Amino acid sequence: AGMARLAVPVARFIRSFARNRKTCADGQLAEGLWAVRDRAVAGFVISDGSTAIAIDAGLNAARFAKGLAAVPVDPAAVEAIYLTHSDGDHTGGIGLYPHARVILPATEVPVVTGTVPRRIFGLPARLRRFSHSYTTIADGETATHGTINVRAIHTPGHTPGSTSYLVNGRWLFTGDLLMLHDGVAVVTSRAMNENTVQSLASIRRIASGMDGLLDGVQLLVTAHTGATHDVRGALARFR
Repeated sequence: AGMARLAVPVARFIRSFARNRKTCADGQLAEGLWAVRDRAVAGFVISDGSTAIAIDAGLNAARFAKGLAAVPVDPAAVEAIYLTHSDGDHTGGIGLYPHARVILPATEVPVVTGTVPRRIFGLPARLRRFSHSYTTIADGETATHGTINVRAIHTPGHTPGSTSYLVNGRWLFTGDLLMLHDGVAVVTSRAMNENTVQSLASIRRIASGMDGLLDGVQLLVTAHTGATHDVRGALARFR
């Protein structure tokens, strides 16, 4: 009976994964911003010309390295990598940035330490052990790297600590909080979320504008389904 209940969400996830492989971001998205595709997931590199950071790092280090080689930024010059959350498809290539500090959402720490189990398809999952040293960033906290400014926005639901990042007030990276289907935001598959009700609340928090949060945003970037310049249009159904 338990396996039968899993059949539908598993099938939906497989269909979604196949579709995501066609829509995942890759290459230069804007001046100073590149997506590095690893099959159906992307990590990102941001540079102001002298300082560079990364957001997430793909699933497979060898595949991610091939994409990273096309980015005109030396991985050894990346000084920080911000994780939207700790799932393995966002952390596989961390080692490719040898001098980068790993920055983890503070609310994701219980997941990486095993205090809170990660659930996939509603079941506790045995995930790749998170073995990287890290520093943490809290909701609303900001950090600066050269002229690159990063603001953390706690958007839980996919995992307890899932966090979006607003970079230079222009680019909003949402990780696995949501997906874009034909330019419209939808909540990530329930099978992959810890708490989809919480995910919906997080999307609504973003869509509300959060006291001007969206005023300067030019690009909404997802980990699996590309990006859109029509930020308000993509989020309209959640306002």
